[in-house]
Amino acid sequence: MLAGGGASALAAVSIVTAAASALSPSTEDSGGNRIVGTKESRKAAARVGLHASIGVTAAEIDEIDQLGAAAWLDRQMALPNDGTSVEFFSNRGLDRIDQNGHWRNEAYFDSMIWAHLFEGGNAVRKRMALALSEIFVVSLAGIEPMWRAHAAGAYWDILNAHAFSDFRTLLEAVTLSPAMGQYLNMKGSRASDPSTGRVPDENFAREIMQLFTIGLFELNLDGSRVLVNGQPVPTYSNADVEGLAKVFTGFDLDYSGLQIVASPIPGPPVPEVQVVRRPMTSRPRSWNPQQTVSTHSVEEKRFLGRVIQPGTGPDRSLKLTLDWLANHQNVAPFISKQLIQRLVTSNPSSSYVMRVATVFNDNGSGVRGDLAAVFKAIILDPEAVDPSGVANPFFGKVREPMLRFAQWGRTFRARSTTGAWSIRPMNPETLLNQSPFRSPSVFNFFRPDYVPPRSQAAANGMAAPELQIATDNAVANYVNVIYRTVYENGYWSEVLKANYEYEIGIASDALKLLDHLDLILTAGQLSEFTRATVFDVVNNISVSGLDPVPSLLERVRQAVVLIMCSNDYLVQK
Repeated sequence: MLAGGGASALAAVSIVTAAASALSPSTEDSGGNRIVGTKESRKAAARVGLHASIGVTAAEIDEIDQLGAAAWLDRQMALPNDGTSVEFFSNRGLDRIDQNGHWRNEAYFDSMIWAHLFEGGNAVRKRMALALSEIFVVSLAGIEPMWRAHAAGAYWDILNAHAFSDFRTLLEAVTLSPAMGQYLNMKGSRASDPSTGRVPDENFAREIMQLFTIGLFELNLDGSRVLVNGQPVPTYSNADVEGLAKVFTGFDLDYSGLQIVASPIPGPPVPEVQVVRRPMTSRPRSWNPQQTVSTHSVEEKRFLGRVIQPGTGPDRSLKLTLDWLANHQNVAPFISKQLIQRLVTSNPSSSYVMRVATVFNDNGSGVRGDLAAVFKAIILDPEAVDPSGVANPFFGKVREPMLRFAQWGRTFRARSTTGAWSIRPMNPETLLNQSPFRSPSVFNFFRPDYVPPRSQAAANGMAAPELQIATDNAVANYVNVIYRTVYENGYWSEVLKANYEYEIGIASDALKLLDHLDLILTAGQLSEFTRATVFDVVNNISVSGLDPVPSLLERVRQAVVLIMCSNDYLVQK
């Protein structure tokens, strides 16, 4: 899709390009040339990597440093999705209909997602997909039991496949996803029936506006609310929801050509797993393949100042609707700000939001909704790479618990000792209080504008979204989880084995070990106090001369636990 505003778009792109060519003054010589391989240039590279990816190794930091951030991002975003949930389940025989009842075991999703986050290739794509999963929310608890893990897995595949495509394409894939159809009740929604009082389900119609595209209030390009007589302007009314709900009638799962077999264990018949992997269809078939049913509303559909004429079919109605929503002026600032919050900082400046939203509207080549360009603009924005942000108390965000856990696994190449990846959900009473695709509602684990009451953030008018799940239990449990995981005595059904070979090799030098871990875990952001504390603990662990490996490993483990529980790590800058 094309958009105007080429001059402003080109200006925004040029700002990103300038930021990419020189991450900070400390990485340039007097002639403006990039200097690589220095302590400061590697910190700047690590910071880019930790914003853009799940975790970075020393080798990846060197690659960013050598290539430059922009070239590295281009290379990463160009990589295709390396693995899917379909491959994970199929390779393990988990999509067969047999006595094991795979279609009823939702824990398979947890195994798949953690395997992807820990060891799956292209961590940059997966980081974007994970951020999108917290905007276009689907939660396992709201998906129908039949093939629940596989439906959520197919949705994860959609987010990965479209992470760097265009917003309009992603919006349609999300809309027709069986997981979303089940979660927000679009699946099976039917036209009005005056004889029974039935009306179309309004759940998806409301949330696609409120959460996925335009938000509650009209926005300026910088994300601020449009005010009329000092009051915000609502984007839609209940009448708009009612009109839009008619568009999403008549879609259901696609059973065409699939077998529905008797369950080998007590329970109803079971369709083949492809039924939750295919997009929903406007020509749904019942379980009797000879019976085709259409339940789409052919009434006039009026919403957001638009009208779809009576008699318009489901596919045409859907196309027009998604085109209109994707091109609404609110989408660029609404989506851009949330992605900045998930990737870089909870309180981006209005100019940061405006620069990214400008790229969303026009990537510099007249293309709207280019998610690759948006991602790159977020990561390379001057506000994101400015080294002064590290010391700025108004910049940064709290690392989400699930990202801390995933970063540990990816950084230290942790692997499942059985290959099953039996990592159970993160129960808030005993574990991390957060696990992918297990948010308590469509509003995610936390709201993007959440302000902790009676906090320093509140006193300064700042949002701190992640602190909405930072309960007393969750904070204490995180320390226990990280400690037991690092010491390979975690809460999981199996041991997760990390590879600390490199760290053991340098652990005899406590300072060298500390510098290394500081770089790969925090981009060199540990305070002098934290560094001194960790150094003292590590240096006081004596190294045995007969068999030094156990004591060296103890140094590594102690350092990792202490750093990952420090405030300097928990707040990412």
